[in-house]
Amino acid sequence: MIVPGLYGEKNPKWVTKIELLLGDDPRLKKTHGCGFYKEQGWGPNFVVPTHSRIDAPEVQDGKFVQELRTGTSVDLRGIAFGGDRGIQKVELSFDKEKSWQEAAIVDPGTKISWSLWNHRWVPPAPGQYTVAVRATDGTGALQISEDRGTVPQGSTGLHRVLAAVT
Repeated sequence: MIVPGLYGEKNPKWVTKIELLLGDDPRLKKTHGCGFYKEQGWGPNFVVPTHSRIDAPEVQDGKFVQELRTGTSVDLRGIAFGGDRGIQKVELSFDKEKSWQEAAIVDPGTKISWSLWNHRWVPPAPGQYTVAVRATDGTGALQISEDRGTVPQGSTGLHRVLAAVT
């Protein structure tokens, strides 16, 4: 069974029987609807945070594996996900998040799947650049930029990759 807008591990698995209960049924207290994730604070109103990441060129340990060259274009590619809200826009920053350039969404997917994006960047000068990516979900809400761990409401923060340009 798939419940749109929830992480896969929060979806019911191996459903063998469905029983409808009234809201005041005493069996709903602690024995139903109070699983591990809910006990960890992940519900009942959990919303999957909007995420985006840079996947290409290859990234290892927060850096691009290949060295980039001044004046030579490089195709940056990645994914964005907005839960069941879809993705409206993806943007990249090359100047410590002072300004943002819109990436092309090359495959928008569906409202419950990844959107694939691409952006051709031409590094203007030698040096170290931090490339950051952010997404805007289908409701117009911007991805949360502050880093937060997974528990209790899902991780947040921007994906940042160091680029060495010669």
